[in-house]
Amino acid sequence: MRLLAASTYQSLFKPTHPATLGLLRICFGILMVWQFQSIKPYILEIVTNSKFFLTYDYFHWIKPLSPSVMESLFLAGTIAAAMMLVGLLNRFSSLIVFLVWTYMFMLCRGHYTNHYYLFSLVAFWMFMTDCNRWGSIDRLIYNALPVTRGWILGFGEDKNTVPYWQVLVFQVQIMIVYFYGGIAKIGWDWMQGYPMRIWLPMKPWLPKFMQTDAVAIFMSWSGMLFDLGIGWMLMSKRLRWWALPFVLAFHVTNQLTFRTIAGFPHFMAAATLIYFEPNWPENLRIKLKNLLAKAKEKVKPVAEKSPVPQRITGLRRVFLAFLLVYGAWQIFYPFRHFLYPGDPSLTGEGATFAWRMMLTSRDYGAKLKVLVDGQTFYITGESFFHYVNWRQFTRLCRMPKSIHRFAHFIRDEMKTANPAANPEIYGFLIVEYNGRPFRQLMDTTVNLAALPYNEFGHADWVYSDYMEEPAGSKWKQQRTNEGDQVTDGRF
Repeated sequence: MRLLAASTYQSLFKPTHPATLGLLRICFGILMVWQFQSIKPYILEIVTNSKFFLTYDYFHWIKPLSPSVMESLFLAGTIAAAMMLVGLLNRFSSLIVFLVWTYMFMLCRGHYTNHYYLFSLVAFWMFMTDCNRWGSIDRLIYNALPVTRGWILGFGEDKNTVPYWQVLVFQVQIMIVYFYGGIAKIGWDWMQGYPMRIWLPMKPWLPKFMQTDAVAIFMSWSGMLFDLGIGWMLMSKRLRWWALPFVLAFHVTNQLTFRTIAGFPHFMAAATLIYFEPNWPENLRIKLKNLLAKAKEKVKPVAEKSPVPQRITGLRRVFLAFLLVYGAWQIFYPFRHFLYPGDPSLTGEGATFAWRMMLTSRDYGAKLKVLVDGQTFYITGESFFHYVNWRQFTRLCRMPKSIHRFAHFIRDEMKTANPAANPEIYGFLIVEYNGRPFRQLMDTTVNLAALPYNEFGHADWVYSDYMEEPAGSKWKQQRTNEGDQVTDGRF
């Protein structure tokens, strides 16, 4: 057992060429410059003007700052992303990118997406790794001023390599995104072609043949099988070249079909490059240099160094323990929805931070009934948008527990205006799920204002037995007045 642990340790800390890690840093820097600018109008002009924020459990203390400070944060994040791109003071710049992006991401659950979460994780590991040891200004500074070796390129004796774990952590993280996305697709609705059967006909830019049920079923099955298998193929030296055309075809198709997931296909396609030989970008750079310079004497491509036995230090033991904890969290936390009854895509319980992507088509109707001082009034329709924006409203309906917090917010506002008020607030939420008829999702007899909010655990006032009817049953068997004639109209 000790021999196995020692061999694993030596493998994790084996000196590895930093070129693919540096190339990933460059691609991620380009992406984050774009992402900061693309999300900026929504955060500054829409989110910060909301009265109610769908904050994450245990993180309700994260609040928007003043407009001038928020503007400064976006400027700092964009500049830091550009510094990361060129590899200038990478430890500092990647830390700023991580902190600013994570703050913007955690500010409100209304704009939660899995790729925003992924970008936060990647920024964290950019800070933790020596990804500036190739293709960076930091490298040029070190070459000119070797005294900067510790604080600019990271600690360690060899500045021309990185420990293998620094490459492996990105490979495994990307593999988890794919594989867990595939596991989430293993379900009856997905294998019957839903929600693709609903989405594809709604996209007028697609050719007619792509709007058929047959294509919807093909895309559903191929997407599921791709997610389940592509990570393993990329990790295999024999299969990764075969995987490359599938990766490119998959992400190009996603980008052309779904125009609202900008950033994710680009990053996942670029991240594929880290699965290949660690020194291939440097070898390519040398070959291009020779080709452009028309050099007579060929320069040998950079070769990997032979492994050197690594000492097991106390600091490395602590870091290995951290890697194990992080790995366990990534492996087990996405399965927490099994602790709750019902479909997490419907109840919202355990649906976030779990790589559950593009699984359902939903439509909503929601309102709150408020009883106070013998009067009854409703928060519905336009009334909701006095407090939240459209993206927050849809997320509110996806996670009924957020409606519970919203009810407490309304209660507290009323008590602030009139401390003697004791309002009763009842929720009403109907959902159309993958083409099923609308169904009530909440117990309308529960006074949410008096019910304590629990950060953890199932909300028993949320119904979870909605799946009796098959997907698409809303329009599958409409009968006309002419007897048994069946029409296929959708309404």
